[in-house]
Amino acid sequence: TEMLPETAWQEEWQISPDCESFAAVSALEDGTFTVRLNDALWETRTDKMYNCQFAPDGRLTALSQSDGEWAIVVDDAESEEHADYLWGTRFNKAGTIAVPMQTDMEYGMLVDGAPWERLYTAATDFVLSETGKTAAVVQTAGLGQADLEGFSKGIYTIAVDGEAWEECYLNAWSPCFDREGHRVASTVRVTPYEYTISINGQRWSETYPCAWEPIFEPKSGDVIAPIRKEGKWGLARNGSLFWKPMFAQCWAPQAAATDGEYIWAVAAPSYGAFTVACNATPWNCRFPSVTDLVLSSDGKHAAALGSQNSRFQIAVDGKVWDDAFDMAWPVVFSPAGDRAAAKVRRDGKFALYVDGNAVIENLDGVWNPTFSPDGTVLLFCSLKDGVFSRHTVRL
Repeated sequence: TEMLPETAWQEEWQISPDCESFAAVSALEDGTFTVRLNDALWETRTDKMYNCQFAPDGRLTALSQSDGEWAIVVDDAESEEHADYLWGTRFNKAGTIAVPMQTDMEYGMLVDGAPWERLYTAATDFVLSETGKTAAVVQTAGLGQADLEGFSKGIYTIAVDGEAWEECYLNAWSPCFDREGHRVASTVRVTPYEYTISINGQRWSETYPCAWEPIFEPKSGDVIAPIRKEGKWGLARNGSLFWKPMFAQCWAPQAAATDGEYIWAVAAPSYGAFTVACNATPWNCRFPSVTDLVLSSDGKHAAALGSQNSRFQIAVDGKVWDDAFDMAWPVVFSPAGDRAAAKVRRDGKFALYVDGNAVIENLDGVWNPTFSPDGTVLLFCSLKDGVFSRHTVRL
């Protein structure tokens, strides 16, 4: 990682998915920016460069700004379309690259270099499906200062590939696609006190005092969402309760693509005591906060991060690993789901743990833990003392 000629400093180090290449944003001595790929610099020179990322197919991307205009650069080729601002690049496995955009004070998405045909006064919660379709929560009309009457009529909805649903709401959140990309579900607020789920602009018949983000259950295509009823939280499927409201809080439902038998969610059996629940049965461990719920490919195993007093612990299938960390990242399961790996940081140094035990410690960085198909070998990349290394560790 020694500086290349002309380079003043480097940041945003990234490793390619196959662990064969590394990249970083490079600031040059003449005040311009570019991207370093291995031991060479891109030819592109700009006033600013950030958000350097590898796509799943290995293409290297970054967002660049010159003369006040932003563009996306893919493998050193700048897009013809420019915007006043770009941020938060999104990828899918099929190769689509989508970027939220703002131009002339209107918002939308730039998809494979082409903007939505219609832009909006405001847009949030951008998503990219595995089929290449995009969606976002959009504001369809402007509001004057303190225009409560206009707000009460509903000015928010979901736009899919730039086309807005006909029905508008007081608010909308968390759109998501089904596996085929044909349906979009979103939490919507229909009155100041009523929430529900809308699918392709068609609401569930029942409303609730509150509702959180929905998902499509991959195997059946059913829509599942956390809902609040009579002061407690549970889960509804296609508008009907199937987890009895019994939790002080419930969110982030998940189900695996290969099996709809197991439904998981972050839940709090009592106020301020969070854990993970499977089919409405909570784990015994409790934390003030639980995040980053991850499932194995068959949906039978789950892991999450629990935090307390700015320290993180990792729980897998209800068992908490012994060590606590300054930071931890989402768990990666082996293909069979019987092993779990996680990147962690403690005292400024990074490490990689498998099944609660350190595989390697005292690193300056670590990336891309991946199991072999049989789960016996772990592949990852590390940075230590300015040297990138690729590791294959037999477990």
